[in-house]
Amino acid sequence: MNKYVLRSQEYHYRIFVTFILGSVILLLPRLRLYGQEIKAEVSRNPVAVGEVFRITYKAGVPLEEFRMPRLSDFTMAGGPYQSISQTFINGRLTVSSSISYDLIPQKKGKYIIGAATARHEGRTITSNAIELEVVEGSGASAGGRPGPQEPSRPSRSDDGRDIFIRAFPSKSSVYPGEPFVLTVKLYTRLQTELRDIQMPRLKGAFIQEIPDAADKQFRLEVLDGQRYYAAVLRKLVVVAQRPGTLNLGKAGAEVKYQVVERTGDFWQDFMSGGRLRVFEKKLESAPIVVQVKDFPSEGRPDAFNGAAGNFQFQAALDAEKANTGDAIKLKMRLSGQGNLPLVDLPAAQVPPSFEVFEPKITDKISAGDNGLSGSREKEIILIPRSPGLFKITVPELAWFDYNVGKYQVQPPMELTLQVEGAQLSGPAGIQGPPDNRQQVDVIQDDIRYIKRGVALSATSRNTGAMPWWPVGLFFGAGLFLFLARPWVRKVQRNNEGVSGKRSARPALRLLREAEGALRQGNTSAFYALCQKALHRFLHDRYKLALNAMDRDQIKKTLAQAPELAASFMEVLDACEAARFAPRLEGHAHEEFLAKCRNLIEKAA
Repeated sequence: MNKYVLRSQEYHYRIFVTFILGSVILLLPRLRLYGQEIKAEVSRNPVAVGEVFRITYKAGVPLEEFRMPRLSDFTMAGGPYQSISQTFINGRLTVSSSISYDLIPQKKGKYIIGAATARHEGRTITSNAIELEVVEGSGASAGGRPGPQEPSRPSRSDDGRDIFIRAFPSKSSVYPGEPFVLTVKLYTRLQTELRDIQMPRLKGAFIQEIPDAADKQFRLEVLDGQRYYAAVLRKLVVVAQRPGTLNLGKAGAEVKYQVVERTGDFWQDFMSGGRLRVFEKKLESAPIVVQVKDFPSEGRPDAFNGAAGNFQFQAALDAEKANTGDAIKLKMRLSGQGNLPLVDLPAAQVPPSFEVFEPKITDKISAGDNGLSGSREKEIILIPRSPGLFKITVPELAWFDYNVGKYQVQPPMELTLQVEGAQLSGPAGIQGPPDNRQQVDVIQDDIRYIKRGVALSATSRNTGAMPWWPVGLFFGAGLFLFLARPWVRKVQRNNEGVSGKRSARPALRLLREAEGALRQGNTSAFYALCQKALHRFLHDRYKLALNAMDRDQIKKTLAQAPELAASFMEVLDACEAARFAPRLEGHAHEEFLAKCRNLIEKAA
């Protein structure tokens, strides 16, 4: 097989491999969207027998028809706990959702928690599997046998004093907006397995769960003079929103527990301690009631809007000087402890020559044993359109400090801004969304009226998916390369030598010149031109150097075609002999010319 054929096959093989790899790279994002989209993770690994751990499934899309894998070796201790959030940053909507469950392993070993599935926009998405190691537990834990200090188990079925639920509000009387912590605990003196938890339906209140506060680990605790194993099931921060009696209902849980009963047989009771029986029971706490006092009417400021807590308020501009058309940020920050998520920060009074954009609210609030703490920030973009010295007023902010039982007032704040530059044409003072077209007809080329009532159609429901056009473009390029194989093969041959027909053209022209010399009777020039035509063909076709073309080089180049090599050597030897012995007879000039032409066309 010729060298250029081997090179061509290698070249096409590289094109094919490149095409396949490129297709896989382009399709990977699309395959991910239609395959695994849910990330599963556990709160700890390894975990002890009887120890509660949390498994969380996270996704970048809302989860519908969520299905857990089979968990025959684990007990469900709580859940599902669902959350979904949406953020809109730089014009891009990001959605994240999560579903969590609390599980309790029953025995030691290595387990694989299979993939969970869910539906989204008509298709099935799956999670990754998790390999979990369960080791021997130490001490008492949910679903396990109590340790050496276990309170003695009763010799009869539970009568309500050996296993029960209590809900403890941290405060029995609060003001509206004053956070308090609601703790739900399970008390037991039995070998207990927690099955499910039902929290009270909190109406008329804002609630936020304290993360990782409910570890569900049993610890010894004394209640009403009795020793129990107690586990925290839930911890919530509750904020009442209106005065009166806040009835939070009852907390509940489903449990499985074991008790020892006397059989009546003396020897059996003496030897084994009695008969072990397993019961299932639904527990409920007493009704949870908290009194909510009204705010004092004495000394209530006019600016008071229900904010309650211990706060600090700040407001500032990010610059004291600016040019017309510059974007200035007005930032307000309320920090401290209290009902921060429910506080409305004041609306600034801005000169009418300013553009005011919609405010951005940022909450950095955490829930803990002391309630809600953190900060709420409000950021407003202002654009001045007229030069001058302007004052921006932040109205007073009032709140009720429930720690001291008094109202606190932050006086109005005046912020000064020096604006320089030329007056910008067009109407100023666009405060929020325009009400009619006359307000924002055209401000030169800066802002134009937003048309209403325009019908919009969605181009694709799957906004997070990769568009199809890059894939189509790539496959189109691959199809083009496939159809262009003959041309590519020709290009490859040209890398080794000029293609056959092209390499024969100069040699055939020289043969035509030799034919002209023959007609003029110049046989010496005739054979010289024939020899030159053969040498030129070998040079163009096989890239043989003209100054180094000898018999050995020709035989080596045409080694794979020995008959062709012999024909070339025969004709070249005849040319050489005829040039230096022109009177030798036996050469039919026309037949020799035809033989040279046929040899070149055959080799081409």
